[in-house]
This record gives sequence, C-alpha cells and structure tokens, in this order.
Amino acid sequence: LKVAASWGMPSVASDGAMWRRGLVADKASGTVFVLAEACDIQRGTTVEFPLIGELSDRDYEAAFRTFAKPGDIAAALEWLGVPRGANVDSGKMQFWAHGERVEITVGRLPAGGGTIPASPRPIQSYILDKSTGRAPDWESLVYCGSPDDPQSTNGLRLADTVAPNAILATYNEPQSVLDTPALSSQSDVYERFVLAEDAPFEPFALYVVTFKPVRRADGLPRVKPLDVAFSVKEGKVVASLKAGAAQNELEIPRLLETFHKFTADGFDPHVAVAFGDDLTLLQATVLARLLDKCEKEGDIRVAPPPAGALYYKGFMPNDDWRSAKTRISQPWEAHIPTNGSSRPSRTGPTKIPSTRASRRRSTLSPPPRRPKRRLRRATPHSPRTLGCRSRSSSRTSPPRSPPSCRPSASCCLRTRSSTSSPTRRRAVAVGLAIGSSQAYNGL
Repeated sequence: LKVAASWGMPSVASDGAMWRRGLVADKASGTVFVLAEACDIQRGTTVEFPLIGELSDRDYEAAFRTFAKPGDIAAALEWLGVPRGANVDSGKMQFWAHGERVEITVGRLPAGGGTIPASPRPIQSYILDKSTGRAPDWESLVYCGSPDDPQSTNGLRLADTVAPNAILATYNEPQSVLDTPALSSQSDVYERFVLAEDAPFEPFALYVVTFKPVRRADGLPRVKPLDVAFSVKEGKVVASLKAGAAQNELEIPRLLETFHKFTADGFDPHVAVAFGDDLTLLQATVLARLLDKCEKEGDIRVAPPPAGALYYKGFMPNDDWRSAKTRISQPWEAHIPTNGSSRPSRTGPTKIPSTRASRRRSTLSPPPRRPKRRLRRATPHSPRTLGCRSRSSSRTSPPRSPPSCRPSASCCLRTRSSTSSPTRRRAVAVGLAIGSSQAYNGL
C-alpha cells in the first residue's frame, strides 16, 4: 500500500486498479506491479526459474520469489486486456509458446522502508547465458496464462497448484504463466543460464517486479494465425494460405516471401500445415524440409496440425533410425512388396536379431518342429530341472516315464538334449505357462 500510494495509485480496488495479495494492477499505466523477494542463491548458480510463486520448492534454482500467486498475475494481465495464450504441449504437437508479448523489469526497494525501486532493469539482465557470455536474447516474454487446474473448484491454474509453480522459466515449461520466445527444451538448456555476476542482486532483499504488455503501434495482435494447405494443381505444388477471412492460392516461392514479410513487420506467424492426399511422398518431404528451414530461420512457428493431419516432421525421420540397431525402441512396421501384390509381406514390431544362429529367427515365427524325444522326470535338485519340484523321488537315476505318459504343466520335464537351445528353453517355458501338451509336441 505504501508503494502504491507513493506512486499516486488508488489504495482500494476500483475501475482503474486491481488489488491482490502482493499485487496491484494499474489500468492507466497498463502495468502490473508485484512484490518479490530475492532467493538465497549465489552469483554463478544455475537459474532455471527467473520467477516462481511463493509456494514453489525450486528456490534453490530460482532468482526471485513473488508474494503474489501466479494465477493472480495471469488474471491481472488479462484484466489489462492481454488475451490468454497457450503453453507448450508436446502431446498436441504444440512446441512453441503461443501468445502476446510482455516486458518484465525488476528493481530493488531501498532498505529502511523506501518505496521507489532503484534502477529497474529487464529481468533477463539478471541472467547470464554461458553459451554466448551475455544476457539471454529475449526481446520480450510470451504470455501463455498457464492451463486451468482441472481439479480446482475456485479457478486456480496449474502454476498455482503444481510444482514447479513457475511464473517464468528459462525453458519451455508447460505450466508457467509466461514463456521464452524460443524453442528451449529443458534438457537442451539445463545449466546454460546462471545468475549474472554484475546483477544488483542480494538474497532476501525486496524487489518490485513490473509486467507491462507490449502492444503494436497499429493496435493489431502480434500473433498471426495462418493455415496452409498444400496440394497439386495442374502438375504443380501450390499452397492455399488462409489468414483470418482472407484466403489466397500461392506458389511456393511466393508463400515463403509472405512468411518473411509477416516476421519483418513484427508479427509472430503461427502456421498450421496440412498436406493434401494428392502429394507424392517426395513432394511432402521437400515441403517439410522447406518449413523446417523457415522455422529455424525464425520466419514461422509451426502450430499443431489440423485434426486428422500429420505433423510436418513426420516426413523428416531421423536417417539413423532407418536401421533397427540404432533405434531406441522398435515401432510397428509394414513391409510392402514390390511384386504387385496388394498384401503386405508382414506387419509387426521389429526384432533385432542376435548374432547366434539359433536366435536369428523372428520371435513372431513359431519354433521349428523337431523329432519327438523320450521324456524323463527330473529330480528336484537336477541342474536340468525346469519349473516346479518333481513329484518323483530324489533317486540318482530317475525312471523313465511310461509310454502313455503325457507331459503337463503340473510336473517338471526334461529331454536328453535338455535346454541347450535357447529356442527350446523358450518353448518349454511357454508350455509350462499355458499347460498345453501341443507346445511340447513342437519340440
């Protein structure tokens, strides 16, 4: 209240001011002011969270902790007219933070009860990017809003209730209120950002954090949603570009120029891509590589594909994964013959073969039929015993089973050749599990 009064702001909630615990929003200046405390970290410490909420347990890797709830900060920004964006969500193929921009500055309150922050500076100036040796290149931050907590009955957001309770992270955090304007997965940037040596930072000191929306001079939103559908027309690949109510058919070079112009004019194009069924696989692959190049150069941000469409990187598989030996996991495969047959040769998960000749057969194929062998009961302590304890006596030389004896899962069996073959061991184990004599006949 003292800080707000010294700035000439109303001391009660009104049409021009919004008050929450540790927060006041002023509509006249279009700014949200939040009281925060510096966390107990030293210069050079890894910073994963420039701003966290009061309930967060990540203060050992955060710069500032606010006394306002993350959800209240989000509500205050929306009260100032900032539309709610969307957080990253890999399950929906949403890899870019989607939303309008917000600038964040931090200034320390003077000791002894002073109310005017000393030399506010951008929050990124408190952080050092070790890969470049300077502050992160964040022109402004993306307002996402944090998803609603589905278990909350009073409008809380995930940033309020679920760790890490982040307001801002140095990576693309799916639950934070704001996000960086770059593709930054946590594994790629971990330990890359540290607390700057020259930052005016003192643990446990009080700071004022200001959030100010960045608006374009023409009043238009910075986010530019675009829908692009590729198809073949008169033997040439063309693109149908839809921007709002306007829709145009463009050739590929003209489409790339349009992307670049939107970015040069200060927009953030978020492009949803669909590939027509009349495209060949080669054409779709070339288009996917063009989109990937545009995305890496900063001209576009590829949005989640339309319902029923494939994400564009599905046409750009890692070449190392063409070999089953270099894949982490084995997906289902369809082997399509080239002899004109309409039936695939085989479908199923790939099995990496062993170097041993006895293991080179696919596990999808049944074991080969072998001549029947005479079965014997095994002793309880025999090294060749499989399964449970034998019902026979523990004599040195077990008697042979009568010719009419049929193997079952209730007794232990072995053959003269025993379990020397891995294939036979697997077959016997399966037979014991299902209690079927047919599995033994296949030996």
